[in-house]
Parts: sequence; structure tokens; C-alpha cells
Amino acid sequence: MQLKFYAILEATGELTIPGEGMGGSWIVKLPSSCFPSVPENEYTMLALARAVGIELPETELLDTGSIQGLPTDAGALEGKTLAVRRFDRAERGEGIHMEDFAQVFGLYARDRYRHRSYANIAAVLWAETGEASAYEFFKRIVFSVPIGNGDMHLKNW
Repeated sequence: MQLKFYAILEATGELTIPGEGMGGSWIVKLPSSCFPSVPENEYTMLALARAVGIELPETELLDTGSIQGLPTDAGALEGKTLAVRRFDRAERGEGIHMEDFAQVFGLYARDRYRHRSYANIAAVLWAETGEASAYEFFKRIVFSVPIGNGDMHLKNW
């Protein structure tokens, strides 16, 4: 697939890289200036997750230099860029309502690592959507342990 992205520096100073549709159909993660190969590592872990049966959105690993309009500093970053198709967008780009578990539990983003546990999340999934969702959640936790995923806070569930 040949994805084309064009970076936009917003008036707020935020960098937006929409790929297709209003708000974009892809999330784009640029290389880190502090840690080498972050996008490559995440792409590999996503491929491994897919290989063991975890359902994931489409992913692509892009040359960072292929993204037009990047600010000079961002364009000079070494390494690849990860693009992940957004799962909260419908075919024509309309947003699909999503809530993360910080919202479900009524917590602020700053509390995303506190006040609740994976058992709390599993209980909500079981009560609201049934055994299959709770099992999928458990499978993702088990997978995250050996790969060292330390980013499993409430806002990412």
C-alpha cells in the first residue's frame, strides 16, 4: 500500500498528520529523538500480536522522509514512522464513539495508572459485553507481559 501523508503545524503548535478523511483515518507515530527504533519495535510487536491471534487494525511502516510538510526538526528524525489505521473511524471517515476505561470509571487522564485494576476492567467487560470480550482482554494482558508492554493504562483500554 502506498500511503501519502502531509504534516500540518497547527496554530496551537501541535503537529497533525492526517491520512485521509476528516481528522484522518490513520494515527502516525514519528521516530523518537530519545529512543532508537520505537516505531520499528511497535510495528514488530503488533505483527507478533497478530500472529498469535490478537485482532488489530492495519499497520504500515513508512519512511519518515516520505511524509511531506514535516517541520525541519521532525523531518530530520532518523528511522521509520509507524502508521496505524484508526479503529474509531467508519468507512467514509465518520467518527465512531469510543470511551476509554478512564472515562468509564470517571477518572481524569492524570489518574490513568491509579485507582482501578485489570480485574475492574475485566468485570465491566464481562458484565457489559460478555465472556468473549473478557477473554480477549485477558489474552492481550497475557501477551503484553512477555513483550514488556508498560503502556497498559486505563486510557489505552
